[in-house]
Amino acid sequence: MTRRELAGLLGAVGLGAQTPVVERARKASIAATLRAMTAERKGSYTAWFEGLAELRKELRAVMDAEAPRTLPADPTTKHFLLRAAGTPPLFNEMYTGEYVTPKAPDAFAWTEGLLGPDLVRATSRWLKKQGIDLLFVPVPKMSDIYMDRIVPRGVPADRIVAPHLRKVLFEMLSDDVEVVDLLPELLKARDVSKDPLYLPADSHWSPAGRAVAVRMLAERLGRYPAFQAAKKAAPLYTVAKSNLQYPMSVLPLLSDADKAAVEPFLHPEYDFISRLDGKPYGNYESGPVLLIGDSYSDMLGPQLAQAINAPVAMMPVPGGTVQPVKELLRNRTALGEAKVVVWVVNYAIFFLHDWAGLPEMVKREWVPKKK
Repeated sequence: MTRRELAGLLGAVGLGAQTPVVERARKASIAATLRAMTAERKGSYTAWFEGLAELRKELRAVMDAEAPRTLPADPTTKHFLLRAAGTPPLFNEMYTGEYVTPKAPDAFAWTEGLLGPDLVRATSRWLKKQGIDLLFVPVPKMSDIYMDRIVPRGVPADRIVAPHLRKVLFEMLSDDVEVVDLLPELLKARDVSKDPLYLPADSHWSPAGRAVAVRMLAERLGRYPAFQAAKKAAPLYTVAKSNLQYPMSVLPLLSDADKAAVEPFLHPEYDFISRLDGKPYGNYESGPVLLIGDSYSDMLGPQLAQAINAPVAMMPVPGGTVQPVKELLRNRTALGEAKVVVWVVNYAIFFLHDWAGLPEMVKREWVPKKK
């Protein structure tokens, strides 16, 4: 099926965004996630948080003891990494620990002051007025999934280490933002995956980690009639096995022993997606599904397109907070064709970075919390 033929199919069937049936399915997904998050909670969020005091003490001790790493080409710049022991060892930027064990006296007052959640709420409301659904995908970092390999004590049996962040996501869901909660599925996947869910010498997730997100997103998109029809149509893409070639950002910072330990895991196998003409997937200028967000969205688009058998247009902005929304507003063609926006942002950027500067037309949908 060509892109033109698919466009005809989408037009004939109708994507079905915000129809009563699809809206009920969207609401059901939100309700199911809320139920799951309620079930995981141990009493109040405050009591749950206080019960993990030992974990935060241990993590802070690990962070305080970490020696700086430098590069020969830039000895004045200090880098600090969290190390998860195991085979292979995994490395993550140490500052991600700051959202697990914040220095603020009151962690919940700190999260109440975060701008990102409110601006995602505003974006969701604005998109809905344009007839577009939002799937917001906050991505846990390596330290959220493998904390028991970083600290010696204090990690609970369920391995959920940041109740104050769970409260943020719960409240977003309660405000009708469809949050795709990857954390429980990633925690399950780490126990069964033959490969680590994150690249061993880089801050990003591995093909195995991305596969969890692709599966969950394909399930959500399956509620739309057009994608139900697309799944039954002839495949638009071919899949070939390949080995990832990716510049591992922290590899130069590792000791010789750690470099040797991670070396066999630097090029994991993944599905390379091509179009029917044999050309790599590349990108599309627009489409019914638009993938925006930070660098964690890299390579998610081709895998998701193959999973739903429909084009996914990608507009990643590495390190981006509100910048992806600005890019979307500038691209009127993409905005006009999109019916679902998938917004991917990792926890570190969502909880620690500056989210000021949302475009005014979207910011009008911002409803500040009542004090």
